[in-house]
Amino acid sequence: MNITIFEGPDGSGKSTAAKAYAQAIGARLVHCGPYPQLSAGLKHVYLQAMVPALLDYDHVVLDRCWISEPIYGAIFRNGEDRIGRLGCELLDGIAALCGGRVIVCLPPLETCLDNWRRRHAQGGEYLEREAQLIDVWQLYSDGVAQRGLTTLPVTTFDYTKEQL
Repeated sequence: MNITIFEGPDGSGKSTAAKAYAQAIGARLVHCGPYPQLSAGLKHVYLQAMVPALLDYDHVVLDRCWISEPIYGAIFRNGEDRIGRLGCELLDGIAALCGGRVIVCLPPLETCLDNWRRRHAQGGEYLEREAQLIDVWQLYSDGVAQRGLTTLPVTTFDYTKEQL
């Protein structure tokens, strides 16, 4: 069984894509985060989400994971990374045992901003300001593998140009 992780900034279509992908392959979908009140046990949350794939009884699709911690920590939590480099490496290694791979959802910035504005107006977004989203989008566009945030294979996906 395998693990597929959907990552990306708010408004990038990752939840929609993760749900459609999980349904298409008959996988277990786990929406992770943003867990604003959780700190100490966060590694365990991600580990528990991967157990079905680790035990080889179900494919797992994660809607966000530990890869977002350094990005959102830098922009939203004054630099706080609630998992740390060693925790991320451990979780990456466990995901790799199950053929883990990452799909970074990254449509154009304006698309993310439009989606964020609409949901923010309804009170449904994690980030508080557009400037934060712009910074998060830029960090994702710099590349999660290039920034050393994962050792898993990474594919970039733009739902405005391609189908999953």
